[in-house]
Amino acid sequence: MKRLPAVAVLLLMLAAACGFGADESGDYRTVSADGWLYGDTLAFGPLDCDSGARGDLVVVVRHGNGYIYSNIWLEMTRQACDTVTVTDTFNIALADPMGRWYGTGLGLSYQRADTVLKNIIAPDSVPIKIRHIMRQDTLEDIEQIGIVFVSNGK
Repeated sequence: MKRLPAVAVLLLMLAAACGFGADESGDYRTVSADGWLYGDTLAFGPLDCDSGARGDLVVVVRHGNGYIYSNIWLEMTRQACDTVTVTDTFNIALADPMGRWYGTGLGLSYQRADTVLKNIIAPDSVPIKIRHIMRQDTLEDIEQIGIVFVSNGK
């Protein structure tokens, strides 16, 4: 039996990791290379998920090694039903107290996923908006923000 070269195995692993599973749907937004301004809101949706499905909402942060904080505070605005708008704030830890990144990645880029809402009804046709609420006006080395809905099959 022939063995695959290490590069081919790595590419296959990356391709598998980038896709969404059968019970997941999501979307990513790229942040400006000049930095993420405090007033810049990223809009997501609609997600490609079954209407009425229950599951968890995961926020994914992709950042560079030069990000100067160990966490990021985010504000998410979404509609819980036709007329009610809900705003939640989340503190996502990106590094431990010693400065080691929690996320995984290759090179100088890391990805950290955190479940922020559990057992919610799938956000179908309404957008979800996310902005940072850090004390600094412009965050550097935040590359992408993503949201993923993971259905729990109920």
